[in-house]
Amino acid sequence: MSTSCVGYPSSKSFDVRTKQGTDTSAGKYMVHSKSPPLYTALNESVSFVQFHHVTANRENLNRPTRLIGWAHPSLVNLLRYHGTTIFIDGTFRCVPRSYKQCVIIMVHDRASGLYEPVYYALSTSRSGDSFWDIMHFIVQGTDQQLEPAEVVCDFESALIQAVQTQFPNAIIIGCLFHLKQALRRAMKRFAIPVEECAIAMSRGVVDMLTVVSPSLIERCIKWVKHEIRQRCTESGTSYSKVKWRGFWVYFQRTWLDHYDVSVWNVAGLNNELVARTNNPLERFNRELNNRFPKPRPSMATFVGVIKSLSAEYVQRLADIPRGRAHRPPRELIQLPVPVELPEDISDESEDEEPAAEEQSSG
Repeated sequence: MSTSCVGYPSSKSFDVRTKQGTDTSAGKYMVHSKSPPLYTALNESVSFVQFHHVTANRENLNRPTRLIGWAHPSLVNLLRYHGTTIFIDGTFRCVPRSYKQCVIIMVHDRASGLYEPVYYALSTSRSGDSFWDIMHFIVQGTDQQLEPAEVVCDFESALIQAVQTQFPNAIIIGCLFHLKQALRRAMKRFAIPVEECAIAMSRGVVDMLTVVSPSLIERCIKWVKHEIRQRCTESGTSYSKVKWRGFWVYFQRTWLDHYDVSVWNVAGLNNELVARTNNPLERFNRELNNRFPKPRPSMATFVGVIKSLSAEYVQRLADIPRGRAHRPPRELIQLPVPVELPEDISDESEDEEPAAEEQSSG
């Protein structure tokens, strides 16, 4: 556990005594405490908090960034194995007030076949510095033994950059679950009707872009446009041409210009790898949200839930070698079968009609 930290939020048993060192730019403080209940693992005397820091926020010097990371030591040990697959996901619904996000670090344990959530890190910022700091503290928590072969993460530019910096030898894989979420939110921002969104998001339409060869992406975009229009016609649904033009401008700007296609396109990867790197995040996202009946819980509720979850996953890890539980079945994922793309696909959306503009998601 880190010793450079500040008083635990919403915990009156903490008493901040001294400022550590003389480097005021770091903005870090020493805490003297008697380890309140929220600091230890469920029904155990081992430390549950692994780091707690306040650092300077370069985006707003008047609002320093607070970072708190929780993890059960037994689960942290899983990160020490060489060549693991780790998953990094930012979630917002379960985050206590005054915090911007919770970054969750999962790992695939090859011995048990389980996908184990290890770290839960709260942050008051979503800056690149905060992502880098979180990754740094987690690496330090494994005595710098964390060297993943693959890192699966959300499509957050600052997060991807932090991951590439911390793990330069790892393959970065974007999560298809998060890609679909992002595309659906974009369709909503362009006010595309629900019926048309459902057609586009059905298997074998927009997701076809994730399985064709990267060299065929431009041709596949034309195919997807034609497919959406055709399915709308067949179902008697009006086609919102101007709104879709706006969406495809967004797609070009975001998923072709801003992100490398290799991050979200899985062509050439075997199904087991794609499933192993995509199913767990979607499944755990549902499990975590189900534990919080209401968004924005109190700090005590938040820590209580992640403490219980960690205890459950530690127990599952112990049950498999003892025969009290079975290894999970091999992961599979349903991906669309790549279609034959004709060379002469016409793009009927390319005319003089202006594209729709994005609407505020707020």
